[in-house]
Amino acid sequence: MMGVSSITELDDIAKSAIGELCNMTLGYTATLFSKENIVVDITPPTILTGDNIELSIPNTVVMCISLLFEDGSQIEINVLVAEE
Repeated sequence: MMGVSSITELDDIAKSAIGELCNMTLGYTATLFSKENIVVDITPPTILTGDNIELSIPNTVVMCISLLFEDGSQIEINVLVAEE
């Protein structure tokens, strides 16, 4: 996606690429839901980095998508689902 073979740090460009990956994943998911007549609203991704991050958002369910890479590293995408 970024046109390079390896990323050595989580800089602004890398964060932007991760945000775009989230947009593509959730956009595709919203399309699949719409084919089943299920309406969903998606919001732009928020990227949080660091250790021991804790969020408290009432009436939500968290789904975790782990992306595992050949070198053993991983990115974890947490999707919060809220019903109105």
